[in-house]
Amino acid sequence: MAQFLASPETLCLIGSVADSSGTMGGLLIARKAADEAEILTFCVAPACRNAGLGRALLEKAVTELRAAGAKRLFLEVEEDNEPALTLYRSLGAVPVGRREHYYEHGADAAIFSLALSDSPSDDEQIAEESHEDQR
Repeated sequence: MAQFLASPETLCLIGSVADSSGTMGGLLIARKAADEAEILTFCVAPACRNAGLGRALLEKAVTELRAAGAKRLFLEVEEDNEPALTLYRSLGAVPVGRREHYYEHGADAAIFSLALSDSPSDDEQIAEESHEDQR
């Protein structure tokens, strides 16, 4: 893990909320490859949820990855994780696929794409292609 995090292509963000005594409240790890990036791990501690920490971490990651030249960010989320789905959609992420039985406990993952370039129509094209593939 230490070697992975030491890579210049890996972004690791740790956050806390003001009333959490400075303890870690959330974590986001992303990896950039060429002009794409993916979120590998993203979590917010239950005691820190609904305080805007997840949004702040994700927005900071988008800013950092965009500055590093990434044009698209991919992320996976358990299909019934409504708070995460709502957050991703509110930032403009669109569903582009699905992974069956992705999680250890058997749940499926929805794959989302978020355009980081100035051309959000790229995501619309990917979403359309994904829907065509599923037909």
